[in-house]
Amino acid sequence: MRGNCPVTASSRSQRTTARCSAGRGGGVGRALLAELIASTEAAGVWTLQAGIFPENAASLALHERAGFRRLGVQEKIGKHGDRGWRDVVRLERRSPNVF
Repeated sequence: MRGNCPVTASSRSQRTTARCSAGRGGGVGRALLAELIASTEAAGVWTLQAGIFPENAASLALHERAGFRRLGVQEKIGKHGDRGWRDVVRLERRSPNVF
């Protein structure tokens, strides 16, 4: 918990999530993503992948600033509440430090 914002991390593909509209722009996502990258590189993980809904421009920009590149769009692969199956932008980051 950071302030009133729940922050979670899961080991499934080393996914991190920060959810809190009050925390937007405060650097929480950038800090979590930097820690994720550092910890996975230390563990010898070469490639990280992400799937982000296309309208989430802030998350797409955050990942791209962290070195992720867009691979393409998977159609109707993600589910979001009762909105049915959604397209997801696929990104990946390959570590320049892990060989």
